[in-house]
Amino acid sequence: MTDEVSLKGVFQGLIPDQLSIISAKVTSVNPFKVVSLNDEKLQISSASLIVPNHLKKHTEKMSFKLDKQYNNIDVTVDNSLAVGDVVYLLYLKTKSKFFVLDRGD
Repeated sequence: MTDEVSLKGVFQGLIPDQLSIISAKVTSVNPFKVVSLNDEKLQISSASLIVPNHLKKHTEKMSFKLDKQYNNIDVTVDNSLAVGDVVYLLYLKTKSKFFVLDRGD
């Protein structure tokens, strides 16, 4: 898939100059670190990364019905990023921060 028709390409066409999207690979999870796929010299540590809750182990409140109705049950969801995962990062140049958008291909 070319960048022009990929999710990354669509986002890049919409964002202003002070933002950019970078593809990176997770190299460590504790502490969390990634390295750019386009520039291996660009290694980003957890101090500069913002990882949203949906890409971490977290608890969700859920309601569901099996043999009876269950309401507001705490369910642990482990959607943690792992070493080797490819991620898309939104680079906020003015803040020197990287926001993890989602997993990549």
